[in-house]
Amino acid sequence: MEERCPKCGEPLITKTIKKELGLGSIDYPVARVCPKCNWNIDLTGAKDIKPSVTPVIEDVKKVEVKPSVVAKPPVVPVPSGAQPAAGTGGFNKVLTIGLAILVIGGLIWAFSSNSAAPKQSTPASTLSPTPTPAITATAATPVVTVVTGTQFPEITPTGNKTYITLDRYRIFRGASLNLRAGDEVIWSNEGLDPITVASDDIPGFTEKVLDNGRQTSPYMFKTSGTYIYYVKNNKNVNGTIKVT
Repeated sequence: MEERCPKCGEPLITKTIKKELGLGSIDYPVARVCPKCNWNIDLTGAKDIKPSVTPVIEDVKKVEVKPSVVAKPPVVPVPSGAQPAAGTGGFNKVLTIGLAILVIGGLIWAFSSNSAAPKQSTPASTLSPTPTPAITATAATPVVTVVTGTQFPEITPTGNKTYITLDRYRIFRGASLNLRAGDEVIWSNEGLDPITVASDDIPGFTEKVLDNGRQTSPYMFKTSGTYIYYVKNNKNVNGTIKVT
């Protein structure tokens, strides 16, 4: 049966809300309302629902705030012809004189400091001496004059044997000899290094290589003349044999 409003007789409208129930939801009635006169009844057990009243807000009067004015102190006029307080002019003069004295003293101190500072002397330029070229003395090669001797037809050995020895100081002992045709000469080496005895003008003489402590076979001079012998790698180590 359709319910109607007890005031105006209009059919009532049921207001519902959704409520979650398990995995679903149901529409739960909360009130019946008359759409015409706005009469309503609460179905939740409360009293009749009254329409809400909109509060009335009274107008608020605007109050004009005026800024406060700060009063300025009165200006006291200075009479014409008035003199400044006694003592002010004298103090200014003393202050001016003191500042002038300080400035003058600072200038004098700066000038005296610059005058007292030692002046840096400029070092005198030193001339580097011109290097003198070194002179290397070169040993002159002795000039040997070979006198061609006379071949004796038959030379008989005299049996005289003379030893010429190169010592450990690389000097020939018995370097200069005077021999007769038929005399024999033996060269030996007592130095530390091997030597080679050579000659450019001894007839039939071949180079002799001598190790330490070795000596040559006897060589017999058959021709008169003057002969030069030497160490092959140093011709300054030499000797002379004169045969008559």
